[in-house]
Amino acid sequence: MGSTVQCLLDMETGREFSLNHYAVQAMAFAQNTHEFATICDKGVICLWDAETCQATRDWRIPGGSAKSVDISPAGTWMATGGRDGIVRIWNRASDHPVRELPRELGPVNCVRFSPDGELLAVATGDWLTPESGRIALVEFRTGVERVSMNWNSPAAAVAFRADGESLISGDSQGRVARWSVTSGELLGISEGHKDLMAAAEFSPNGSPLTEIEIPDLPPDARWAEPDMPARARWFLSIWGLKPTTKPTRSPGR
Repeated sequence: MGSTVQCLLDMETGREFSLNHYAVQAMAFAQNTHEFATICDKGVICLWDAETCQATRDWRIPGGSAKSVDISPAGTWMATGGRDGIVRIWNRASDHPVRELPRELGPVNCVRFSPDGELLAVATGDWLTPESGRIALVEFRTGVERVSMNWNSPAAAVAFRADGESLISGDSQGRVARWSVTSGELLGISEGHKDLMAAAEFSPNGSPLTEIEIPDLPPDARWAEPDMPARARWFLSIWGLKPTTKPTRSPGR
């Protein structure tokens, strides 16, 4: 990550622990414990005790490096998103994945568990093909995909709102959208948040995204089905995108 300074800061004592040596690519915090997980640039997962700043376990991810990690609210499960396009589900007590989701067409840039721990949001896309990218909501225990939202831009980060009813997504250009978790409908959009995209991967559940005020779209401008070319063109035009790929939602792949 170049000359970026990475450290763990104890907000109560002000004590800092440098993580620069580990070249951390992503981080996730376990709720109600002092444990957190990191992914290093060589595809190694480390579990840490935040009180002692000591690594308690580490193991290598199959398939090479990964870009994102998250820990389920109950702390039992972990998910990693790989540059190879594969989401892997782990039991936190094991160093072997218990499930691999079907390979995506592009790298997996972000994974996030829902507040109730039942769903996993998966953000994908390749920066070399800027019109690619999608967001999927998956029942991670079974691998069943519940909702797919085409994004027409590589999705860089996702985060669930606390109520679990809406999902926030953002791309590398700082465009942020709010989606219905139930239907996959686009509910609102906002721009100018590029500086939050990197911070989202190093904050609990991508919290900077959930704090953004996103105005509602007018009801006649919302879309959730593939037979809406007029709304799709309107959506693309306000973001300056070319309507070469129509945004759609489908129940699966």
